[in-house]
Amino acid sequence: MNKPAKTEVICRVRIKYLDYFMRNYLALLLSLFLYCSLSAQVLNKDSLLRLLTVAKEDTNKISLLFNIEKEYFFVNDFDSALYYNK
Repeated sequence: MNKPAKTEVICRVRIKYLDYFMRNYLALLLSLFLYCSLSAQVLNKDSLLRLLTVAKEDTNKISLLFNIEKEYFFVNDFDSALYYNK
């Protein structure tokens, strides 16, 4: 049987570790992206609640209430979602 050349074995090992590194790097980036998007939702809910205090009684206020209700619904806080869905 033919033995693989030394450089071929080194290349296979490098590709194996490169593949392992890229998977971990991709998982880290995905985790970071998810964390940032989840923290952005909390800020969005806070800013909507702040806008609600100064909103006039018109369709904009109804739209704000609907958006606040959606934010609470997506984080499984159904009691608060029902409160803002009057």
